[in-house]
Amino acid sequence: MKIAIITGASSGMGKEFAVRIAAAGETEEIWLVARREERLLALKEEIGDKASVRGFPLDLTERESVAAVSAAAEAAGAEIKYLVNAAGYGKFGSCREVGIEDAAGMIALNFRALTEMCYALIPFMTRGSRIINMSSASAFLPLENMSVYAATKAAVLSFGYSLRAELKRDGIAVTSVAPGWVDTEFALVAHNGGTTRGPRTLRPMTTPDKVVKKALRDSRRGRPVSVYGLYYKTLHLFSKIFPRRFTMMMWHAMQKKGAPAAEK
Repeated sequence: MKIAIITGASSGMGKEFAVRIAAAGETEEIWLVARREERLLALKEEIGDKASVRGFPLDLTERESVAAVSAAAEAAGAEIKYLVNAAGYGKFGSCREVGIEDAAGMIALNFRALTEMCYALIPFMTRGSRIINMSSASAFLPLENMSVYAATKAAVLSFGYSLRAELKRDGIAVTSVAPGWVDTEFALVAHNGGTTRGPRTLRPMTTPDKVVKKALRDSRRGRPVSVYGLYYKTLHLFSKIFPRRFTMMMWHAMQKKGAPAAEK
């Protein structure tokens, strides 16, 4: 049975991936993993006419949750065509403002759970399978007042490159998606329900459908990284050319002016 597994599927990018993969008709089942069961049920209703849907209301920061998904895949005799790791969150603020619990939570969900999902589910993949990991434009440079979040996304990006090399001979593609600001619930969580520096901080902003459409296209083309938009492509390029000290100074200046931020 060919399936797609999507984490963080209750909203935002994960939800958009679920809608588009279901519409493509490439899999027999879509497995949705997220904490909010009511959101999973609503999404199941939305895409149920396009694909068979199975919901897993799990918290991936709890290590037994990954084991539960892996056990379900083994019991179903699944062949995983898509693994989309879209679960994640961030918190803005300095190390004095972001508590240890949130710092540990970002590490656990953004990187540890993503890594464990890959390791647990790769055995169920075959030639032509695809892994799509949500990184961020924040991965391109260290970010003051977003230090832990940016570090987790940099780890995702690095992990994606190396995993891609390891799985290339098996015909399994790995693509890291590195968007900038996307119109999702992310900013509300990051700002504890509100924005702290006004609407300019969230520009340039795009919509999940545009990012996900490009991500799926890049994944099918076997590209290691998917970046949507000229602004963030330019940022990616600059991060390779200029020293970190300089790019961090640019970020600091943008924060003061409320100019575009490099964030998912």
